[in-house]
Amino acid sequence: MDDETAKALRGRAKAALTRTKNFIEKDEQTFNKNDISNKLEKLELIYTEFDQADAALTFESSEMEEFEAKYYETKAKLQNILENLSVRTNAYTDNSDFLENVSNVKFSNFKLPKINIERFSGDYKDRPSFKDLYVSLVHDNMCLSNVQKFQYLRGLLLSEPAHITKHIHITETAYNEAWEKLLAHYDKKKQIIFLLIKTFMEQPSFNDINISNLRNIADTSDEVIRGLKFIDTKAESRDVWLIYILLQKVDSKTRQEWA
Repeated sequence: MDDETAKALRGRAKAALTRTKNFIEKDEQTFNKNDISNKLEKLELIYTEFDQADAALTFESSEMEEFEAKYYETKAKLQNILENLSVRTNAYTDNSDFLENVSNVKFSNFKLPKINIERFSGDYKDRPSFKDLYVSLVHDNMCLSNVQKFQYLRGLLLSEPAHITKHIHITETAYNEAWEKLLAHYDKKKQIIFLLIKTFMEQPSFNDINISNLRNIADTSDEVIRGLKFIDTKAESRDVWLIYILLQKVDSKTRQEWA
């Protein structure tokens, strides 16, 4: 890719990001869940296009830092909107118990405050960051009732974790049961540590060394180290790394028993 083409593609990606940003900041905007999901998917394509074009140019002419700041800000806003829409949808479709318990509240006017938390898919290595944010913004929030906390929890869970709480009715007394079930299933420190180390050890090799590839290695490594620090200071020691490496040399049954 020559410089002229790369700059043209980069400019197109920047313009597309600006349009997305303007879309969500438009006054009196009414959002649709499918539209926001599509915007998020398109946003990833915009980032990829910009990244590829920027990587083809010299390091001195890179505009990635400025672009990433705008990209992450826009992505966070879209995720906030989508999460808020998901919470409202769940409230209307799943919460007959909630309606009975708050009969004096006009539900059509009920709105939960916006929060910015990545939805949890069940990936163990994402559990610490999800739990930390959720506990801080929702679980320990004294201004929220247990019903409201349950609303948030349902809206933030995907696939397997969502199934764990699916059959628990949303009531004041059932929230703690749902939260304890999630903790019992996913708060497994050893598994999380090994998954983080596995992520670090299995980073792909690159024959073509460029800014994009180096950035991926640095970002992944930084994410792993920060994750280990968050879980336990001992997780950074050489012991857990040596144990992980040694376990790769034994049979799968032994590895499973250790975990």
